[in-house]
Amino acid sequence: MAALLAVVLLAAPLREVVVEMPRWSPFGDDALIELRARDTGTSRTPLVGQPSTSDAYGSDSVNVAHPGPLGFYVLAPGVRLLGATAGILVATMLVTLVSVVVAAWVVFRQAGPRAGAVGAVLLAGAMWTAGGAGLVDPLSSNFGRFALIATAVLVWALACGDIRLLPLTVGFWSFAVQQHLSVLPAGAALAGAGAIAVVVVAVRARSSGRPAVLRVMRWVAVAVGVGLVLWAPVIGEELRPDRGNLTLLANYSEDLARVDLG
Repeated sequence: MAALLAVVLLAAPLREVVVEMPRWSPFGDDALIELRARDTGTSRTPLVGQPSTSDAYGSDSVNVAHPGPLGFYVLAPGVRLLGATAGILVATMLVTLVSVVVAAWVVFRQAGPRAGAVGAVLLAGAMWTAGGAGLVDPLSSNFGRFALIATAVLVWALACGDIRLLPLTVGFWSFAVQQHLSVLPAGAALAGAGAIAVVVVAVRARSSGRPAVLRVMRWVAVAVGVGLVLWAPVIGEELRPDRGNLTLLANYSEDLARVDLG
């Protein structure tokens, strides 16, 4: 059963890469993403995400960039090794596959085979509704969607008391949130829910004795380390003498002249 469900989850992204490989090439935003992926590891290594169009909706003429560069870093090895088309399609597919497989694994881990099977079917449905672009196109508005789903499932696991998954949760959350400004509201809600879950686990551990408390503290420390590593470029960019992107984002969020969409 597990092998069959794995095939179901893997089939759609793999098929899409095969279909798109002969006819797809990066242009527009994808071309800029490919260029910044190639810049990774050089003196021009990006420290923030794609430029947004925030200046069209507020009074500040300076654009806020999307939060972070993790997407470029993930794409960089594939682009260098396989070229622009194959590298981007394969790397994006792998992000999708890893996200859905981890989400399915967490459901199996927490709720058993039957619930895991249902979860795998739902994840396969999510991939089907996303369409081909949602599976293999690294546009910042697409790239973090399945990582965000994996984050939601991982936060549920934390609420179930599985504190060992906290570093993995921070990793998927960081990737999803760094891709696009529109992810921030959902990302903030998941971060709050995850923090509450960790506090509840810590309180329960206190009643179980010192070893349980130390175990929780160890996993929290590992998660903090993962977060610092993944957000180090963004933090470093913020420490520059001129206005960093996080400052621009804070100013934009406080702009009363901002025109909200939706």
